Formats: sequence, C-alpha cells, structure tokens
Amino acid sequence: MLNGDYRERWGKGDYLASFPQIYGEVGCRNLSVKIGKFYTPLEGGAIMSTNRFFYSTAHVHHILPITQTGVLANWDVNSRLSVYGSWTAGEDFFRAKGYGASTFAKADNNAALLGFRYKVNKRVRFEYGVLIGKEDNFWHTKGTVRQTYAVHKLTVGIQPNRNWDYTFTFVSRNNNRTPEDAALALNTVSAFISYGINQELIYKWNRHWAFGLRGEWMYENEKGCGVPHNHYEVTLGVNWTPSDWLVVRPEIRYDYTDYYDEWGFRCFKNATKADQFGFGISTVVKF
Repeated sequence: MLNGDYRERWGKGDYLASFPQIYGEVGCRNLSVKIGKFYTPLEGGAIMSTNRFFYSTAHVHHILPITQTGVLANWDVNSRLSVYGSWTAGEDFFRAKGYGASTFAKADNNAALLGFRYKVNKRVRFEYGVLIGKEDNFWHTKGTVRQTYAVHKLTVGIQPNRNWDYTFTFVSRNNNRTPEDAALALNTVSAFISYGINQELIYKWNRHWAFGLRGEWMYENEKGCGVPHNHYEVTLGVNWTPSDWLVVRPEIRYDYTDYYDEWGFRCFKNATKADQFGFGISTVVKF
C-alpha cells in the first residue's frame, strides 16, 4: 500500500470503498449540471482504458487530474460548440489526501475549471480546458505548505477521411508552493513545471483491423528537488476486432528519459538504465 492518510476513505486496510465517480446530473434542453465526484473533462475519453486505442497511457496524461469533486455545468451552444465551467474542491490528484484513494476531495481546496469543444467541420475539431486552483495544506499537515497551480490542455483532431485520424495534444502544469514554516523552506520543492506534446496517428484498415502510432515528449522541472529532465516515448499498437463484443490490443512501447537524481539513479531496470522496451496486450470483452 502507498503511504498516506487513508481516513478519507470508506473502510480500513485493504478493503474499502473509493468510488471513481458518484454524482447526480440534471439537465434541460442544451444545459446539464453534475454534482458530486466525476471524471474531469480535461481528460476527455482517455481515463477509461476501453475508450482509448492504446492500452497504456501517455506521460502527458500523468500531469492531469483524473477525478474532481464539485459542480460541473455543460452547455451545448449549437451542434459545433460546447462550453463547460465548474467549481471543484481542488483536484483528486496524487497529492490529495490518501494519495488519490480518498472518496471525495477535501473541501478546503478550491479550483475553477473552464473549457470548450469546437468542431470546425467533420474533419477538424478543437478542445481546450484550464484548471486553476489552490491547496492550503499540501503535506496534509495544518500550517505547512500552500500550493497554487494552473493546468492547461489543448487538443487538435484532424480526420482527413474515414481511415485516418490524427490527434495533437499539448499539456502544461505549473505548481508554486510556499512553505509557511521557515524550517521547511530549505527542503521543500518551491515549484513544479511540466509540459509536453503527445501525437497519435490511427489508421483504420477495415472493420476488423486498425493500427496506431504514438509519439510524445514531456519536460519536467522540480525546483528544489532533482534536475530538469525530459521524457520520450514511442508506441506502436494494433486493434483487432474479430467481433462486435471482442477487441484485442497488443502494443510495443519504447521509453527514454534523461532523468537522474542527486545519487545518479535512473528510472528503469533497478535505477540503472535510462530507457526500456515494453510489450503489452489487453483484451476487451463487451457485454
């Protein structure tokens, strides 16, 4: 189990209830409102593995929140444009109480979430979202560290014909942390900056076979901890759909990072290598 405070969860030890989504929704005509805990619209359809072409996730998605707790309103202005706005209790991110395992986000954090989706035509689409917020007790101890953050995501999709689909995604995060205790100032990360680009090209050969290529680059810099570093990743995947209820998704992935810590440890193979090859396969059964 991960370290952290699990008092926000429903249950103890290894047995608990921590709902990824639990919300109520009401709507009228082109307007709808969600209240509760829900998947963030910043991620689009990338959170659930079954909604993605690739089984594995890109590095840039790791700097986005997954779920949020609050009130989210969505307005379909017309058939091309949708806008949304939300107040949330921060972001249910890896620094949330319980390291993402909490049932709901803490109520003393606040964030504003705004965005839109726009279809230029049948072939081109845009999405943009921004999350701006603050977190008073970053280390979960009263009077320690106050954090402010801004997260941006821009997606451009191009589908020249029914066989090809290209997606470009830019993501950035800027966290600023201020220790309230002078004794923590020398040992606390004062800022976290991260941004990157992810590109995916999907070719649908026929109703049974589709092939995908993903390439990305991401930069990270934690001021006061470690050194600036870059992540690179290339993935080649296949989707085989022999029937309407079955999808088989094998993929080959290569990762490289120039990250190393103050002791010279790397990211892969017991902290000795800067790169690695990986292979994975998943099967989705629909019913």
